[in-house]
Amino acid sequence: VERLWLLITRLRQAGVERVDGDIIINDHLFGRVICLTADRCQARSFSDNAYDSPLSAAGINFSTVELSILPANRPGRPAQLKLLPPSLDDFTLKGRIDTASATASALYAVRRSTEYGKNALEVSGQVPSGGGPYYVQRSVAYPSRFTASLFAHMLADSGIRVSGSTRVVSEPLAADARTLAEIDSPTLASQLRRMMAYSNNYMADTLTLDLLAYDEAERPLTLPMAAQQLESFAANANAYGFAFNNGDNASDTALNLDSGSGLSVSNKLSARDIVSLLAYMYGQSSVFPAFLGSLPVPLHAPSSSIKRGNVEWLTRVAAKTGTLSEPVTVRALAGYFRLENGDWGAFAAIVNGSQRKSSIPFRDANQAIIDDMETVLSTY
Repeated sequence: VERLWLLITRLRQAGVERVDGDIIINDHLFGRVICLTADRCQARSFSDNAYDSPLSAAGINFSTVELSILPANRPGRPAQLKLLPPSLDDFTLKGRIDTASATASALYAVRRSTEYGKNALEVSGQVPSGGGPYYVQRSVAYPSRFTASLFAHMLADSGIRVSGSTRVVSEPLAADARTLAEIDSPTLASQLRRMMAYSNNYMADTLTLDLLAYDEAERPLTLPMAAQQLESFAANANAYGFAFNNGDNASDTALNLDSGSGLSVSNKLSARDIVSLLAYMYGQSSVFPAFLGSLPVPLHAPSSSIKRGNVEWLTRVAAKTGTLSEPVTVRALAGYFRLENGDWGAFAAIVNGSQRKSSIPFRDANQAIIDDMETVLSTY
């Protein structure tokens, strides 16, 4: 949202004080992306998560809205609930979260529901006095509309008057359009570092669609169509990797990519595929330093799930996590480790649930992988 403020500042600097017409958000770069993933289809109506928003070329804030929960000064009073961004009159709050004693646990639920274009955050539960604040993100149902509404509010707050309405279009930009102000996005490298750290599905699939957006592909774009470029790249990495890691079943890996994120359960990747990718990237001298730098080191990772283990694990490894909860649990860890002689090794581990045991606790899967890697590190 801070980049929208910068864009509005640029408009003010260009002398714009009013708009005699409409605010139009144009999402033609992808078109209206068809819903093909169950989580995202459901998120059109309701969501209990931040990771399942439908996709758009005009999304903002990873297509999420944030709720801040601030406990009251003493037990028995309702907690304060604040939305970010704050100027969202198309979101209403239903229910309350109470302030409990200082020794109580924080137990609360937040669900976003959308009906007839109206959004509500339904809340319940409790938070301890003296605790927090607590921050909860929930996906939005229609990202382009959310951006349009937010932009309209921000223009009004900045003093730019708009006479018309707010709408979204998916047609190509008019040939006689004139640029009044523009801003650049963060670099791809900086975006990838954040995606690697926080496992953001919205970022991963938006970047996947970007791979196809500048080709002459028919709109709207689809994730499976865009992911074919990823699948082709992975196949090339496999061919490179198998040249030096040629096992009996090297050519039998069932590789399939229908998206750039783990929301598509039709994606099929083996640990061998991932190691082949890591080996391939190690051989790309112009980008390997940046790629390696995008992978969190456990000691400094934002997720506490890999911040356990001995000092060798915490400091000699750079790795990315992967998590899936349905239809079976999957926990993956992959990355590089530094050998004692200064060379690099690559590893990948995937712990899958099965029909017999669909759910394996992530903590158990994590610990099993870390234990194995500690053994590897002690050997090399």
